[in-house]
Amino acid sequence: MEDNKKLAKSLVRSSVYDFLNITVNRVASLILVIILARMLLPEGFGIYSLAMSIAMIFVSIFDLGMTQSVSRYVAYEIGKKNKKGATAYFNYLLKRKIFLVLLTGLALAALSYPLAFLVFKQPALFGALLAASAYVIFYSINPFFSEMFYVFKNVKILAIKEFVLQSLKLIFVLIIFFVINSVNKTPLIFLFYGLANLIVFIPLVYLTKKNQKFLFEKGKVDFDKIKLWKYMGYLAIGGFSFIIFGYIDVVMIGILIPDVAYVGFYRASLGLIYSIAALLSFTHVLFPTFAQTKKEQLKKVFNKAFKYSLIISVPIALGLILFSNYVIKVIFGNAYLESSYVLAALSIIIVFSVNSAILSTLFSAKEKPAFFVRILILTSIINIILNYVFISILINISYLSAIVGAAIATVISRGIYFSALWIKSKKVFGLSIPKSEIIKPIFAGIIMFGVLFLINFYFVSDMNLIIGIVEVIFGALIYFVTLILIKGVSKWDLELLKNSVRGMIKN
Repeated sequence: MEDNKKLAKSLVRSSVYDFLNITVNRVASLILVIILARMLLPEGFGIYSLAMSIAMIFVSIFDLGMTQSVSRYVAYEIGKKNKKGATAYFNYLLKRKIFLVLLTGLALAALSYPLAFLVFKQPALFGALLAASAYVIFYSINPFFSEMFYVFKNVKILAIKEFVLQSLKLIFVLIIFFVINSVNKTPLIFLFYGLANLIVFIPLVYLTKKNQKFLFEKGKVDFDKIKLWKYMGYLAIGGFSFIIFGYIDVVMIGILIPDVAYVGFYRASLGLIYSIAALLSFTHVLFPTFAQTKKEQLKKVFNKAFKYSLIISVPIALGLILFSNYVIKVIFGNAYLESSYVLAALSIIIVFSVNSAILSTLFSAKEKPAFFVRILILTSIINIILNYVFISILINISYLSAIVGAAIATVISRGIYFSALWIKSKKVFGLSIPKSEIIKPIFAGIIMFGVLFLINFYFVSDMNLIIGIVEVIFGALIYFVTLILIKGVSKWDLELLKNSVRGMIKN
């Protein structure tokens, strides 16, 4: 009994620190996107976004699923109290990870010139890619050691590490723009990002060696390498598909549209959408819940999670569509006003992304990740085709039409991904959601949208920050009052919200 209490406390403590870790990452990422977009302006931000997208694709190609594999197999051997087995897996994967990390940097450096001058035809991209080749080395190796802190349940260190890393990145970015006198600042951003990762990498290695010395001991233990590589191959395909799904639209815009500023316009809106969706996602809480929930209770737990995610995501998506022009102006400045059309087109992704994350988490928690990986591969291919078709056709109208077309292609792909996951989850887990749980948030959202649209059309000629804040509060009241009147939320839901708020205040 005492052991169970200790385990429960350990899990709760780890969940809290993991939540802090993830939240710091997501909030800091949003802040950095805003600062970089404003300081670099559309063209410079376009170069930065292209370089980062290419770098992340290279990282995914050469990772080969090793980061997740080391966590899985070391944890498995530790669970069997087989330290020698854990050491064997760790050393075997570490040697190959170091080789692949160096290969990632060298490959990106070697291909920087042809990518910049021949593929994207952007000379300014060359320096950014060269600097990014140094950045990806430390960016790629950090997660390998971070996973050990999850394995040995010392997540507090990772929360501290993430806070230090994001703080350093923010400080370095401010130094680059306000202290260093350089015309081309994009390469400096990647070099300083690399330095920030190096600074946090050193204590990670030190603490791993100090606390788990046995992992670095020499010794030879045989294990099934074929089984390991099969597992990594599966993870590699899934990881690469995920990165392609997230970055290919930016890369294709960079290839097909000669003006790199439009990459900046597109990426500013996309970065904002992804950041909001990430902040709304609570899959790190759902994973252990889904994993521990028995089949007869799974439907109830899933329905509640899905219901709450719709209630939150629908009004935010509709609000962004309505206020897209003003949101872009306030967050990114007048230089990015063309991004407002892209933001409006992309807004619905918030609903698809948050709810797709719940479904993919369900498959992972129930040890059926192959299902959503196959769907991810298929929708990634569809995404590439749709982006090419839409951009190629609409570029004849204007560059702005082309990036709006890319946004629509991405929304369609996300919609297909969500729909396919939902259909598969119904077959595999027997899930079903009452239609009213879907219709009611949408209906309340439409009422909110309609009222605010009419107010803006007839009474608001010049939007400002105060009016915007008042409208957001008023819109939220309309939405939730409508939701309560049509019984979209129950007394139990309201009681849960009240208790959650009380708990947050007490803590």
